[in-house]
Order: sequence, then structure tokens, then C-alpha cells
Amino acid sequence: MILVLDPSEAGTAAYGWLAMRAAMRRLTRLVTRGICVAPLAWFSLGIAATTFTFGDASHALTVGISLFQGGFLVDFGQMAAASLTGIALVDLIALFAQRHLVRGVAHGGVN
Repeated sequence: MILVLDPSEAGTAAYGWLAMRAAMRRLTRLVTRGICVAPLAWFSLGIAATTFTFGDASHALTVGISLFQGGFLVDFGQMAAASLTGIALVDLIALFAQRHLVRGVAHGGVN
């Protein structure tokens, strides 16, 4: 979202006030979204994925990737390979189901 104001107003004091008000409005929206999303992301990884899974065989992908960290070593190569594999699987499913996904979104928007 780019702020566009009339250049003929550049000499007035209202121009600066409008620019500052628009910037504060944009910053407020950004901070609000961050405050709303951060607890959800933490719940997804930190609480739900580790609490509701029992044993090493049933961990979610994000928890499994975070468990690659050792005591003194972090294997970034294996972490990158595991996350790429997880992302690639989701992308392939979305690619094959794209027609159905788009049709469902289009039908859901019709009143």
C-alpha cells in the first residue's frame, strides 16, 4: 500500500499530518497482525505439536525438524532437506488438486 497525496498540498501543514497519520495507521495494522499471529504460530509448534503427540514416530514435521539440533551441533543441511521435502509434498498435492481448489474458492465466493 503506497501513500499517494496531491502534490499541490505539499506546502501546507496538513500534508505532513496526513502522511504521519497514514504511516501510523499502516504501522498499527502491521503490529496488530503480528500480535495476533505470533501466539498462533507458537501454539502450532511449541504447545500443540509437542504436547499432543506421543513418542518420536508421531511428531509433526516442524517438531521433527526442530529436534535435529544436538547438544553441540546443528545440522542445517538435514534441516533444510527435511523442510524442503515437507514443502515439496504439500506443493505437489496443491498442484494436482489446483483445479478443485480454485473451483471451490470460486463457488464459495458466489452469493
